Amino acid sequence: MRRGDAALESDHLAAACHSYLVASQYYWLALSETGLRMAERRRLEDAHVGAFRTAVPSLPHATTPFVLDVDDVEVAGYLFMPIGRVNASVTVLWPVGSCATPESSYWQVAAPLLETDTACAVFAPNSEQSVRAVVAWARQQPGVDHLLEATPVPATRRPDPTFERGRDGDRARHG
Repeated sequence: MRRGDAALESDHLAAACHSYLVASQYYWLALSETGLRMAERRRLEDAHVGAFRTAVPSLPHATTPFVLDVDDVEVAGYLFMPIGRVNASVTVLWPVGSCATPESSYWQVAAPLLETDTACAVFAPNSEQSVRAVVAWARQQPGVDHLLEATPVPATRRPDPTFERGRDGDRARHG
């Protein structure tokens, strides 16, 4: 987070955004550690979400965070729109599984879809009714033409923290 703050102070928005996104992922990976106390887990979850939300204004595409109230339960997520598109031809609705958050799904879901000029809404549903609420909300958003609901393969575990990027960009196992 300090690198992101320093880059932001120097008006390097892209570097700040990248630093905040990386910090968010590191906080997410830290949650895979066993034996965490509830207070520490909550602190890491808050840091994970906070770092991502700090990156949102500097993302290279339009991003609309949303929180819907469905039967007194919050359904949170983000609508990501490709840059320069007034009307995205397809908007993919991506409900994350129980082993993910909308924030942790940015690199795996949103970024690849945006590279193909496809808009997406990534959210954490808690019921079929919450999915319907997100569909209704998304249809009202400017630039959303055609909705495609994805059914992701449920994750069985969090990412392996022993994997990290090497200097050449390849994934390498450490440990």
